[in-house]
Amino acid sequence: MSTLGDQPPSTTAEASPRTDHDARKAVTTMPTRPKTMLTIAEVLDEIDVPKSTFYRWLNTGRGPRSLKLPNGKRKVRRCDLDAWLSTFEQTAA
Repeated sequence: MSTLGDQPPSTTAEASPRTDHDARKAVTTMPTRPKTMLTIAEVLDEIDVPKSTFYRWLNTGRGPRSLKLPNGKRKVRRCDLDAWLSTFEQTAA
């Protein structure tokens, strides 16, 4: 006669209890607030221009407003990028 204690433990994922890793993974999938400060790499990726072109625009005053942080890195506020991009919108004629 066999009892439950005599059976080998199940190795399927469905039978295993939730682990701490599963709980952390659930937490990291929660929605995050949108970024308000973008790196230059993120801006370049969004507007699809070379880095040299973007810096030329910044140096000649034709680029979006940007911040130079004390650590030397440059950031662009999302609202400033959106406002700058909106100046290039054209209405259909």
